[in-house]
Amino acid sequence: MRGLPYLIIVGLVAIATPAAQTGRAPASLTTTYRVFLTSGEPLPSYGEPVFVDDRVIFNLLVGETPGPSGTPDVQLVSLPVSGLDRDRTMRYVEAMRAAHYAATRGEADYAALTAEVARVLELLPTIGDPRRRLALAVAARRQLLDWSTAHYDYRADDIHELARLFDDVIVELRVAVGEPAVSLDLVARPPSLEALLPPPTLRESVALALTAARLADVGAERVGILRRTSAVAARMDDEVVQQTIAETLDAEVKAGSAYASLISALRTRADDARRRGDVAAVERLTRELERQDDQLGRRRPAEVHEFQAQLSATLDATRSFRAALDAHTRQIAGLRRYDAGLRPLLDRFDQLTPVLTALRELRGVSPAQLDLADAAILRLGRDLDGVRPPTAQAAIHVTFQNVLRIAHEAMARRRQARSSQSAEMREASAAAAGSLLLAGQVRRDLVASLRRPTIQ
Repeated sequence: MRGLPYLIIVGLVAIATPAAQTGRAPASLTTTYRVFLTSGEPLPSYGEPVFVDDRVIFNLLVGETPGPSGTPDVQLVSLPVSGLDRDRTMRYVEAMRAAHYAATRGEADYAALTAEVARVLELLPTIGDPRRRLALAVAARRQLLDWSTAHYDYRADDIHELARLFDDVIVELRVAVGEPAVSLDLVARPPSLEALLPPPTLRESVALALTAARLADVGAERVGILRRTSAVAARMDDEVVQQTIAETLDAEVKAGSAYASLISALRTRADDARRRGDVAAVERLTRELERQDDQLGRRRPAEVHEFQAQLSATLDATRSFRAALDAHTRQIAGLRRYDAGLRPLLDRFDQLTPVLTALRELRGVSPAQLDLADAAILRLGRDLDGVRPPTAQAAIHVTFQNVLRIAHEAMARRRQARSSQSAEMREASAAAAGSLLLAGQVRRDLVASLRRPTIQ
């Protein structure tokens, strides 16, 4: 058993020797990612792209890296994922991370790992307990494989070769403790990384930027890409390309103005129709938007989609408002009848204001005044029961019933009071204040119930 660990340590030392090509990666390798389209075209991204819901956000690289000023020419864009190969894009991100790791920390981390594993192997012959030796060897093998997985499969072939050597040691140790010399768990080789592409040339980056502009569904981003591309293309000795970009940019700017004017005009008309409760007018505007968008070449899908959602919300609000207007028209006769029946009762209640105010302010009220007021309240209650409110005014009716009930309670509490400082005196004051407050609310609600509905 003593010979095998030594051989493995020798293998570790040989394999851990830094590779000849592990120098620091060039800046372009560690910064130029790719966003792949479903067509296979690789848009250059300065830094990692980020997926958020159904969008991908990244800095589109336009031109060389770095540009003439020493900084990259980039344009922040957000593209719909429907036109992207998301899986391949993420594989490329993983490949870039692996390359960056290999060029920076990979070799140092690998050397530290192999040093630790070598230390464990040197320790094995000194351990007297065979089972502990076996457990230590199994743990060291697992550490190797786990490290490879957690570090972008860096030097995976070397790691698997070491694991194979460990298998021989572990088999021998199993036999030593009387366990079957079974095969260890097989570990699949890591999948091949996406092949890294060289940085795009100036011409390639311009062509890919134009592709990104066609894919962009937000007008402002499309114009932004084209303006950036136009500035970069000025460095190319190709008047045809420059003219093509200029014409495309001009067409996009004009399209943006046309769509802005269209949406603004339709929004104003939709708001006017909403205030009138004109459902048919809003529905016509929805169809008009589709027709005008088709005539303009459907060049602003994101803006149109957003405005379609606004029109849909406006249509719902207009339908609700129209329903309220129609209901008010149907109910107005009944509402006015109830108003005519309730107002005389409210006027009679107002005649009780002096007594209720005196109770609220804890002033003197004679027993005769209390009796007269209470009798008037009871008569009001009986007369109110004879008035039938429509559904829209039922809450007003209930509130006035509460007004009379609380006023009656104020009279009862005042009769029970034995002094100006008693609790009953204060309770009568609170009840009187509440009845007066609610009576004012009844009048306001009654007036409001007759008004024609409005919309903000």
